[in-house]
Amino acid sequence: LEVMHFSIVDEHGNINTSVLEKELVESLSHDIRYKQTDNMKKRACKVATDYNEFKNMVACAHLKTLTRKEVESLSIAKKGWQKTNMESSRIASEAKLLKEEQVKQNLVALNPSMDDQLKKDPSQSNTLNLKVKKDCKSKPKSFLEMEKNLGALTSSEEKFMYLTNVGLDRVEMLQRAGCTADVEFLEMVLKVFVEMQQSFSDVEFVLRYLKIIFSSVHCKLMFSFADPALKTAVSEMLHSISSHTTTASDVIEQFEKLNI
Repeated sequence: LEVMHFSIVDEHGNINTSVLEKELVESLSHDIRYKQTDNMKKRACKVATDYNEFKNMVACAHLKTLTRKEVESLSIAKKGWQKTNMESSRIASEAKLLKEEQVKQNLVALNPSMDDQLKKDPSQSNTLNLKVKKDCKSKPKSFLEMEKNLGALTSSEEKFMYLTNVGLDRVEMLQRAGCTADVEFLEMVLKVFVEMQQSFSDVEFVLRYLKIIFSSVHCKLMFSFADPALKTAVSEMLHSISSHTTTASDVIEQFEKLNI
């Protein structure tokens, strides 16, 4: 205490603010590091397959993930004004119009009575589906980003439309790239499918989506933490679908192996 007294207060009785500032910064840094490590431990408990993977995830808790654009920008040498490629702009505009048309079709598929409303006022598709369009503007780069976007949507219709707009190819690509989904994302997707099972316009899409998720190396571990009531509802949904199509048998077999 005596040492601290002389380091903070000088001989004239004035407080050395630089010492206090340094201690405050160190305390804040320690608190931030502690919370980052604690959050990563909770996440690693659910997704890590062994202790080494758990330890490596915790050790990297304080690191910031680089985005794809940040990595690509390192190899681009920018000199002066960058010329805009008019052809690329035209293609992007056409793709945007095509996406808007797809959004309208999805709205009608989810709610057929909306077809007349859109014919009277086409702008309603922008109002009704504003959140979905905003979240699908760029394809998600991880399952964590997908989980965040799904959580921002309120209704099951919007969440189901988001999953269809993201597409199966993106989910397969994320899985091949080693991206790992957690139990919250799994439960969120399964809940959307269960709640929307009476409005499926494309059953094969749902079955393929489930087949991709169930084939994840971590899926069995995630299933052990999933809500039992939700797993029962998924089982009932799959058996209901199987009465209309023969392609559901493989997914049901996958589900039963995970649910053992």
